[in-house]
Amino acid sequence: MDEVKKPKKIAVLGGGIGSLSAIFGITSVDNWQEDYEITVYQLGWRLGGKGASGRNLSANDRIEEHGLHVWAGFYDNSFGIMRKCYDELDRPAKTPLATWQDAFKPQSVFTLEEYVNQHWITWNLDLPTNSELPGNGKELLSLWDYIQMALELVIDTFKHWLINKFDCTQVLHLLDGIVNCVDSLLKDLCHGFLGESEPDTKSSKDPFKAHFHTGFRLLLDASDFAKSLDKDSKNHSIEHHKHLSSLLQKFLKWLWQEVKDEVDDHNITRRMWIMLDFSITHICGILEDGVLFKGFHSIDKYEWSEWMHKHGASTITINSPLTRGMYSAIFGFHRGITKGFVEGDWQYRAVAAGVIIHGMLRFVFTYKGALFWEMQASMGESVFTPLYQCLKNRGVKFEFFSQVKNLALSDDKNNISTITIGRQATLKPEYREYNPLINIKGIDCWPSEPFYDQLQEGELLKAKDINLESAWTRWQDVKEETLKQGEDFDLVILGISIGALKYICKELIEAKESWQEMIEKTETIFTLALQLWLKPSRQALGWHHHKTILTAYAEPFDTWGDVSQLIDKEDWSKEHIENYPRSIAYFCGARETTRELPPFTDYDFPNRELEKVKEIAIDWLEENTRHIWPHAAQSGSKALDWDLLVDPENREGIERFKWQYSRVNVNPSDQYVLSVPQSTSYRLKPDESGFDNLFIVGDWTFNALNYGCIEGTVITGLTASRAICGYPEKIIGEKI
Repeated sequence: MDEVKKPKKIAVLGGGIGSLSAIFGITSVDNWQEDYEITVYQLGWRLGGKGASGRNLSANDRIEEHGLHVWAGFYDNSFGIMRKCYDELDRPAKTPLATWQDAFKPQSVFTLEEYVNQHWITWNLDLPTNSELPGNGKELLSLWDYIQMALELVIDTFKHWLINKFDCTQVLHLLDGIVNCVDSLLKDLCHGFLGESEPDTKSSKDPFKAHFHTGFRLLLDASDFAKSLDKDSKNHSIEHHKHLSSLLQKFLKWLWQEVKDEVDDHNITRRMWIMLDFSITHICGILEDGVLFKGFHSIDKYEWSEWMHKHGASTITINSPLTRGMYSAIFGFHRGITKGFVEGDWQYRAVAAGVIIHGMLRFVFTYKGALFWEMQASMGESVFTPLYQCLKNRGVKFEFFSQVKNLALSDDKNNISTITIGRQATLKPEYREYNPLINIKGIDCWPSEPFYDQLQEGELLKAKDINLESAWTRWQDVKEETLKQGEDFDLVILGISIGALKYICKELIEAKESWQEMIEKTETIFTLALQLWLKPSRQALGWHHHKTILTAYAEPFDTWGDVSQLIDKEDWSKEHIENYPRSIAYFCGARETTRELPPFTDYDFPNRELEKVKEIAIDWLEENTRHIWPHAAQSGSKALDWDLLVDPENREGIERFKWQYSRVNVNPSDQYVLSVPQSTSYRLKPDESGFDNLFIVGDWTFNALNYGCIEGTVITGLTASRAICGYPEKIIGEKI
């Protein structure tokens, strides 16, 4: 009789998006259970990792997030998974979040804040939508395609500036004689980048002077030369690229002479200069450094601002909101220090050039539908609830309240031999498994605290106000268990973020120099978040522009999102109309990070940090409210009128701030992973951990994007899945 084949057991450590993406891939194969048994070991009571969210059941079922989360339109693999997940769940049509397009809505507007002559100026950008949907599996552009699209954007930006600056009919007549019409999408894109038009009444220059024709001819010469080159950049020579770069630099030098006296006083001219200087610097830098031949990783040794300076970018551009916004988007500051950033201090800027340039090209030129897609409920409800339900239906097991304490190696140092798990709590006998979700207004949600009534230790945990997700908890595990290779697991997927690895992977780090280098070179920082519930609407607060995501504002809460779409997902039915929110605002930013974490026996450390962040938030609101919400500021002051905050406890003045939600992400696994220069080459690939039965997933592992975002993390999960079971064959964008 043939021996019955036993499925391999896979232990998945951590329930963030990297782990769940890997599992989704493995379980997408027909009859996967014949080959694998999968168990997820999760700290505490909820999934999501750095994207976990909760409902505060004692505070109007309000949503509490780790930070401000928005999905970009270029997240092809991420949306691909979510689309399949929602289709598989097949929720009833009239229920909330029935489909992925109910859970995610396109958002094309975002805002940058310019700091000019000691004043803030709002720069609204409305980028065009398109008919595509993210996750459609369409392959990406080539690197040369990006260069050509960027060139077209440069041409159209300059053309748009001339039309705004001078008489439209005359300028169009001039341009028609020397240039063909460019793609309409790029026209709209350019208009969105420059922002709202304004008259330029101080200029009296004649647009028909020969130098305008000369300047535009330089641009057209560059474009024509680029079009003459082979579509496959592998067939180019470095001389080709140097010649193209020289043509663009001649134009930029000419342009500066035309606008240098106007950039301080004229918004449209300044923004045009920033856009063109920024774009051309990056085109030329990519060409001159041979990136099309060697890849973006070849310039990760440079810090991005230094790289731009090396390739001739002006100080105006390097300190512009276009640049600052990208740093803010990925918290790109050594040790989370933002001091002097707005004023142009480069000291703490910490972003690898190749990482950010590739990310920007994907962000601007490959988005589907819209630049952003906003979740219509929390991250937990829009992403992790459907993934959990889908994977559970497929047969994946979830072990909550399971703290990974240690990974140990086999004698030959080639395999994970044991995994130590701390059991944080025990289920009551009547529960076969922990039920983590609660239905609120038709949506299955993760609570901000565990369901104590399902746990034997529940009353004690509640009475002592124990946070089972904190590394500094006073709580002692109920017991420890040792999982053994060959009995409890065969393969391991490690999805816990790198900040925690030096505590749980000591043997792995000691055994492999590659692990030592990765841990040493990778930097993580604290992040902070603030959520405000306000009585007035966005418009009544004084924000008269579109609903937006705003960034590059005053530090440290440099990013604001209006998430008022969440109001009807929370429970305000019992509140008097005078204490009902009409807008919700989320803020986030980097937080200065200690060089060494205090010992985990310093139990009060998280609370001390949180109190500091609350003080910082109050100070920030007292200094920076009036610019974005002019009607929300106290009379004659920059400070927020505290009485505009919702507070069901009806406190007065600044005391109402106590009801708002503040957070600082200090846990080792919650810290944001930076992409500092000279670090990405030390990252290990998901399928090349150096140990035969270990796969690693997360934004800290080597992937096409290499910065902290959902898409890069999902790519690592799918890479691990393919290494284990061969699925999926294609991962969008993995090779660029």
